[in-house]
Amino acid sequence: MGPLHKDMLAAVHKFYNGLKHDGGPREEFHPMQEEIKDELHGSPCLRELSSTLRVSEDGVEEVVEIVAVEAAVTITYGNTIVRSASMSPREVDDYVVGFAFTSGIIDAYDDIVDISVLYDKDPIEAHVTLREGLDLESRADLRSSASEWRLVAAGGEDAKDSRVCEAAQPIGAAATPQTNGAALREQPIDSTTSQPDAPSTLPKPRQLLNPQAIWNVSETLMSLQGMHQATGATHAASFAGFDGKILFLSEDVGRHNAVDKLIGALLASGADAEEGFAFLSSRCALELVEKLLRFGIKIIATISAPTSAVIDLALREGITICAFSREKRFTVYTHPERLLL
Repeated sequence: MGPLHKDMLAAVHKFYNGLKHDGGPREEFHPMQEEIKDELHGSPCLRELSSTLRVSEDGVEEVVEIVAVEAAVTITYGNTIVRSASMSPREVDDYVVGFAFTSGIIDAYDDIVDISVLYDKDPIEAHVTLREGLDLESRADLRSSASEWRLVAAGGEDAKDSRVCEAAQPIGAAATPQTNGAALREQPIDSTTSQPDAPSTLPKPRQLLNPQAIWNVSETLMSLQGMHQATGATHAASFAGFDGKILFLSEDVGRHNAVDKLIGALLASGADAEEGFAFLSSRCALELVEKLLRFGIKIIATISAPTSAVIDLALREGITICAFSREKRFTVYTHPERLLL
């Protein structure tokens, strides 16, 4: 540790341990917390912390910080617990729908008859009624690396945890409903091959995407990320039309769950996957592409790079991957045929 860092650490200890502050001794440091209500849903989604410490080369100062609230949620389908998650206490229904779809529990929005979310419970409870004849046990073979899930008897051990935050919300007019998850897949996607497959031959696209549309989303996305601006803790998953206007946006501390919530909102609205493209504020991870592919989205733009597994999957499944999408540039890794170049 260099001299500068030693001095900064000493300043923190001095500030923390109770020397003079505002005319009096500091007995003990405890950040004060105040929950900020969600104006739409009446539940806390942000938390204000006072008396947090900011350390810089200039010294130590007290600052007020805003953090995202996470609450435990247990999701049950019938009498079976399928998932236990930690998320912001709002729009849990979109997450329930998106997770069920990308996990292979359902194939369409109509497979869900009812969703009841009990926000006053601890943990929050989401109870889902599936259509008659839909048996979870018979669908166990639909699990994929995109979203692990396992059946747990009610009252038993919880499923694998995940960490999530804010839910998808429509921005402006919704997309024109024409299909409901245009390319539903009856079997999990095999993305484990070590060698790239030959590129698939694409049918003629319904419409070509102008690069300007991707640049429009890149330039406007941050201004719409209220949670990220307040906390710096969330990823964004969005769906935009061919004009570059963002139609749906999900923010979440977990990038996988942001995509699940986005897809849940798209399913609920009846949006057509072929009428737009996805734009993610994260790297182009395999599981995210698998989730979007299951809904039928074939043009995916991301802030950061794809992996080799993503490229192999995109070549095989006919997905256009545009990565490093920022500052009026992007790199096309697969299937540029969908772009107006």
